[in-house]
Amino acid sequence: MARRGGRLVRQAARWGLGAVGAGVAVVAGLDLAGAGTGEVNPLRRTISEHGLGTYGWIFGLGVALLAAGSAAIGVALARTRLAGVFGTLALMAWSAGLLVTAWFPKHDWSVGPSLSGSIHRVGSLVAFLSLPVAALVIARPWWNAVWRSPRWRPWWRWVCAPWRKGRSNANLTAPHVC
Repeated sequence: MARRGGRLVRQAARWGLGAVGAGVAVVAGLDLAGAGTGEVNPLRRTISEHGLGTYGWIFGLGVALLAAGSAAIGVALARTRLAGVFGTLALMAWSAGLLVTAWFPKHDWSVGPSLSGSIHRVGSLVAFLSLPVAALVIARPWWNAVWRSPRWRPWWRWVCAPWRKGRSNANLTAPHVC
């Protein structure tokens, strides 16, 4: 039975990765399609502005796919006990924030602020603050293993040498890095 459960967890992770990839492809496709029309300038505007355009439902679908895929990956990591409680909570906060961001469109400043836009802003704030926390917490055990590995130790000396020189010149201390 444990083997079957492991297979289901791996399958959920694969479906999650597929959904994340599809969501990213949809949003990137909107960016590429909008670049030629001048509808949304990705260098000057937020990506959520796609939700106000004629293809807003496609943007919502792409972000919802990203959120659902992230949640499936979070569940798979939690079931295999690779993410820990804080990593899982942060990844689920990212997913929930993305769902809120997909559901509620941003402010349309041509008509003024709205409740929907404020909810969108809070959802995006939760999402984009949670993702780096989740990445750092979930990756920490692997990073520590790589960092302390004798196989990589000679390489770290060369990678960190310029940083150490700069740190000694600036009198900065960061004992956990290099």
